Amino acid sequence: MGAEHGVRWTSDGQGEYTLETVEKPARGTDIILHLRAGEDEFLDGLRLRTIIRKYSDHITLPIVMRKENARAMKP
Repeated sequence: MGAEHGVRWTSDGQGEYTLETVEKPARGTDIILHLRAGEDEFLDGLRLRTIIRKYSDHITLPIVMRKENARAMKP
């Protein structure tokens, strides 16, 4: 796997995961969360930032979250 490729890590949160080599033209990591009904608290940017800060203190690379648009988040 060269620098021109990325890795897709997929998990349903039950302990198993899959890895797949994918084309990724830009550096960086994209994280996509699929939430169950009733877990709307994780739509709040402040809540996510708090969780990330709590569990990422061992990561030496910076974690940057885009600012969310509150109107775009509402159905």
